[in-house]
Amino acid sequence: MEREERHATGGTTSRRRLLETIAAGSAAGLGGLAGCISDGSGGTPTPDSAPTFLLSTVQSGPYSRLGDKELNGFELAVKHINEGGGLVEAGAFEELTGDGLLGYEVETTTVDNEGSGETARSNVLPHVTENEVTMICGGARASTARAHRDIAIEHEVPFMAGTCLLDALSGEECAATMYREMYSSRALVRALGPTLATRVGERATYVQLYADSPEGKDLRNAVDRYFADSGTPRWEPRGNEAIQPGSTGYEDDLAQITRGRPDALFLNLFGIDAINALTAAQDAVPEETQVVVPFIDDSLGYVVGSEVADILGTMPWEAGLDGEYAKAYDSAYVSNYGTIAGGDAATGSGTAHVTYTQTLQFAAAAARAESFDPGAIQSALEGYEYDAGGGDQRLQACNHQASRAVPVVRGRSSQDSGGNYFELLDHRDGVVPTCEEEPATSCSL
Repeated sequence: MEREERHATGGTTSRRRLLETIAAGSAAGLGGLAGCISDGSGGTPTPDSAPTFLLSTVQSGPYSRLGDKELNGFELAVKHINEGGGLVEAGAFEELTGDGLLGYEVETTTVDNEGSGETARSNVLPHVTENEVTMICGGARASTARAHRDIAIEHEVPFMAGTCLLDALSGEECAATMYREMYSSRALVRALGPTLATRVGERATYVQLYADSPEGKDLRNAVDRYFADSGTPRWEPRGNEAIQPGSTGYEDDLAQITRGRPDALFLNLFGIDAINALTAAQDAVPEETQVVVPFIDDSLGYVVGSEVADILGTMPWEAGLDGEYAKAYDSAYVSNYGTIAGGDAATGSGTAHVTYTQTLQFAAAAARAESFDPGAIQSALEGYEYDAGGGDQRLQACNHQASRAVPVVRGRSSQDSGGNYFELLDHRDGVVPTCEEEPATSCSL
């Protein structure tokens, strides 16, 4: 299926840079297989042909808002690789010059995985086997991230994982061909915990309403594990309830789970679900209960407005961060994507920053290696230190997880002068598990 769409370069094209929907098919995954990368080129082209970056993200369904931002970040990065601007112009990745990659203009293909692992596999696989895709990017849901990882292993194609929080992707489900900029659920809760202790109390009760999906359950478990550990705030669980992604009626569920008037309510939900639940919480949740949305997509404020007031959570990147590179990204994003509905001025997207950084990170690695060979890319990425506007980071060699700080935010009752509905409370470092901790100790590359 083909349609014409506008890309970050400002032009329109079809076929090569399109959102394709291919009839879904079924195929077996590889489970937790990781393995090593061979010296061969696998499914990637050598530098005698133009590279094609493929983004597979969710463009329909409850997670589509996350997919929209993954697409924005991906396209903006490719524009900067080919034309300059943003972090390329600012010099964050000195190997990139803004005139393409290894002598070629980077081409792109985008597919809608519909938030389904099976659909992701059936839609991505033909491009990998027929078009010699150089790199795969994206994966807001656990099922799609796992499908991309399996294809990456099978065909030795580097996979830059998207915004999925699943802890196991940095542990027992790691892969030599997969790289993660996004922090895991474990790191998220470690970052958020001290702020919760300060603002709610060292001793408190909490409940969780979570998505009945691998990523929702994983986040629920991370919250429970954190508070059960010694040395952390002594919060006691008072129940949890699962809800299907795409649900619309949250009032009864919220009223039921908070009937005991807990000190905090965790909404472990994503995309449209987080928006609907937060809206329902205004009337259904006791006023004294602290609402926590652990993973906040910046569009949440622009959709529900003042209803984000005083909620706590984390974002992959936040416009309040200081530094030349943070400002360069923020300015470039606003310039390309303009005013967000409801705001006087847009700010850079935290969700988009993940795919933006990963796409530039891959391109810079290829430039250093002077090759698209997966083994050469792996050597160029492992242990690499960089700053993409979120502070100093390093890609851990043991599990290909970025060691990075995590922004902790609070919602505002109204936008600030820059159109931002969130206030940066903390930029907490040292929360990503090291190579000597779980889940990294369960990773075998």
